Amino acid sequence: MSPGAVLLDLDGTLVDTHGAMRKVVVQTLVQLLGELPGSVRGAIADRWIEDPSRHFLRYEIGEITFAEQRRARFTEVAAIADAPVDDETYAVWERAYEAGLGANVRPYGDVTAFLNGLGSTPVAVVTNVRTEFQRTKLASAGLSERLPVVVGVDLAGAPKPDPAPFLLACTLLGVEPSAAVHVGDSLVADVEGAVAAGLGAIWLDRAGDGNGGRLPPGASRVASLSEAAALIARARLGVGSQSSPLRM
Repeated sequence: MSPGAVLLDLDGTLVDTHGAMRKVVVQTLVQLLGELPGSVRGAIADRWIEDPSRHFLRYEIGEITFAEQRRARFTEVAAIADAPVDDETYAVWERAYEAGLGANVRPYGDVTAFLNGLGSTPVAVVTNVRTEFQRTKLASAGLSERLPVVVGVDLAGAPKPDPAPFLLACTLLGVEPSAAVHVGDSLVADVEGAVAAGLGAIWLDRAGDGNGGRLPPGASRVASLSEAAALIARARLGVGSQSSPLRM
């Protein structure tokens, strides 16, 4: 079945948020503390991106709030930099971090062609971050006009993998979940969540290593948005394969 709508994750799917985070998390601590040795800067960036304590995943599965996951991650990188972690210091850092992140995200190189290839297909961004902050990122990345429909966690009332964000996006676009496909880089939040909500799902595994994850039945895995575009085009033509079971 040809997709009646395409839903898209934002961070790690359309924009290189990790690249921006690596830069900004260090910059904002330098603003607080002054210059830091290169080894410390690298350790801070790695810790923030790798999130070995899985604070963000704990947020996505409902164990902690978004604010709690960010504060916990700050506490870990602050320890590396020997920075204070009191409320006032954190508040100053968080304001600087959000402003810097919003201004520094850039789209991946395959985004423009992918969006152009969708033509008039209705599209929505579905994200586990606040709607207005994600609109700031879209503007920074030059994608606002092409992607005006944004469903953030504040609008949906729950983060992916909860069905609510997917179902709200489908309602806003005027399509049934079974006629939509969601593309995202998180196997849990994007793929498992979309499938559970009754959508087709494409896992964007940019690293190309699978990260040890297993696809749920009916989902597909690609390494780029170019591959996702080809998969969607085959669905439009009614052409399928066992290796790419785009389910709609």
